[in-house]
Amino acid sequence: MIRGALISALCLWPMPALATVDASDGLSPREIEEIVISAMTEAGVSGTPELPNARSFPACSTLPSVTPRAGDWNTLSLRCGTPFWTRAIRTNANASTTRPTAPPVVADGTPVVTLTQSLSKGVVIEPRHLTLVPAGDVVGQTVFVDPARVIGRRLSVNLGRGRPVQARHLDIQHLIEKGHPVAITFQNSVVEVAMPGKALESGQRGDLIQVRNIASGRILRGRVVERNKIVVEAKMN
Repeated sequence: MIRGALISALCLWPMPALATVDASDGLSPREIEEIVISAMTEAGVSGTPELPNARSFPACSTLPSVTPRAGDWNTLSLRCGTPFWTRAIRTNANASTTRPTAPPVVADGTPVVTLTQSLSKGVVIEPRHLTLVPAGDVVGQTVFVDPARVIGRRLSVNLGRGRPVQARHLDIQHLIEKGHPVAITFQNSVVEVAMPGKALESGQRGDLIQVRNIASGRILRGRVVERNKIVVEAKMN
């Protein structure tokens, strides 16, 4: 009872007005804390980010977005669109509060992506496996309304016929897989040069990973920007 009242009180605590946060000249730990707590509270999750006081964040033309990694609010992805960057942030959200308690994002009756047959863990989802079914009492913000976002993804669990597909049912989507060939792009304000490489790590969009330059054998660090492509900047290596 006391714990439930405390969580409710935290969710109702007045939040700083994010309109006052100016991300265009970089973000301080205090400003990042405001952005993260606001996103967590909106999702019905209590907790605070764990940020070193000395850590600062790059400039962003708009407020960065905050999303849980693999549905877990203990680790968040902070992403900026322009200029593009991403950072991982740890929080002290505990297991009892990491599931959103806010109302569902989809309204009753909204068609959501649902399985037409039972599938086993590890199966790659194909168009024939999916249909759109009214949401009914589906609760949570991780359901899909666009089949294109699910097709080609691999199930991380066994899932029965008629079950809505949720983000937590899917393996993490890597744009680059360890051991696969990649295009290494060297970029500056004047010129862009590309050469073949091999991924030494898997990565999602925005991740920094190690790759080997096939021609020179040199190991480089670059940022994942699209399927099997990384960008290397001089300051990264």
